[in-house]
Amino acid sequence: MIELIPNPRPPKSPRWLKLREAADYANMSEKVLRRHLLSGEIYGTKRRGEVWIIDRESIDRFYLDQGGEDEKWFDLRKRVEL
Repeated sequence: MIELIPNPRPPKSPRWLKLREAADYANMSEKVLRRHLLSGEIYGTKRRGEVWIIDRESIDRFYLDQGGEDEKWFDLRKRVEL
């Protein structure tokens, strides 16, 4: 009989997220996220001229660079296990 061993690591989030997914991940509205995308604070690109694809790691870097001790910072620290 084959015994299945559970994977000890939690599943990874995909690196590239759609706008709504990225906004949920970043805990901000789509409007605020778009502002950060246009300012270059968070990296993303438009595919086919309309659909934003956002780099999840750039959201993490955005919050780490902020270094604020707010709720979002603590939530991020839990996600990346600092």
